[in-house]
Amino acid sequence: MKILIIPEYGTYGGALTFLKRLLYIHNKNKIETAVLIQKNQQIPEIIALFKDSGIKVFVSTNRFKLFLHPFFSPLFDLFFCWNAFATYHPNIIIISNTSPGIMLSVLFFPVPVLFVMHSYPRGKMPLPVRIMCRMASRYNNRFVTVSKFSKENIHRFMGVPREHIEVIYTSAKPIQTHTTSENAHILTIGHVVWYKDPECWLNVARKVIDKKQEVRFLWVGDGELLNSFKVRIHELGLERRIVMCGFSNQIENYYADALIYFQPSLVESHGISVVEAMAHGLPCVTSDAGGLPESVVNGETGFTCPPGDVNCFVSHINKLLDDDELREKMGRFGKLRAETLFSEELQEKKMICLYTSLLQKWVSKCPTTN
Repeated sequence: MKILIIPEYGTYGGALTFLKRLLYIHNKNKIETAVLIQKNQQIPEIIALFKDSGIKVFVSTNRFKLFLHPFFSPLFDLFFCWNAFATYHPNIIIISNTSPGIMLSVLFFPVPVLFVMHSYPRGKMPLPVRIMCRMASRYNNRFVTVSKFSKENIHRFMGVPREHIEVIYTSAKPIQTHTTSENAHILTIGHVVWYKDPECWLNVARKVIDKKQEVRFLWVGDGELLNSFKVRIHELGLERRIVMCGFSNQIENYYADALIYFQPSLVESHGISVVEAMAHGLPCVTSDAGGLPESVVNGETGFTCPPGDVNCFVSHINKLLDDDELREKMGRFGKLRAETLFSEELQEKKMICLYTSLLQKWVSKCPTTN
């Protein structure tokens, strides 16, 4: 079996976590693999990972802004992908996608395609896109997404039939221990961007620390709003209690020292950081946006609130801070849920089953295919 992966990813986040996990699965199952990336995706850490995994790397030109538009994207997709496809001759192509509406023309390549979507459209896509999705799904292709909520939106706004969309949850590594120290904090991890709602986060943090003198709030991650929120926190004189940490590759240490995980997102497909927090035995307080309620069971593994409801978040965080037994109980239930539903073994099993199913159906339709 030969698989060509065409991934989108950043310096961290769910798409990068998925790619790393996928490469591990392929290496473990001895699946010959190549990747096709743009020039601006040559992040040293990831290139080193490709090299260590013995993966062939194709590098092509960067996508100009014009070709992010759904009407023009197919032109770039064909130009970008065809040479690697014609050279490598994969049995399966995997698109790992964070931008709904691009890379769709690959669905019409003469091999089965697994189109993995880490995000979802928040409104109806243009008619040509919906037509392409509906036509392509009739071939031996499958869409994969990370939550039932995302699945419904992909069906509703992209026109992909539900029966052609598989839900495979993001996985988290099993964690043996979780210990807090005197530096215990309330933790948030993610890009500092609008849809993570840093405004709500800051308002919640201010209200909680006003009553809880020993508590600190930490947000680990970079993003376009990082510096502006650092300035605001400094102007408030709260930089010792409310900390924007920036990017870190030592995330495990932050999880280990946390008391509660807090994520007030306005939009979320599933939330890899929430799943990782649960695996670390942390009770989670999140919004009920998108696929988050599929991870956090309200009242059992943590609490969920309507997006932007500052008082709801403050109330639940304070409740957990005041009750060590409840915090430990919810963390224990969350860890069990992560081990049951979001295990690496389950993700691997579902991916391998999909590969096998795609190839079997393809061979049955094209008996002369080698």
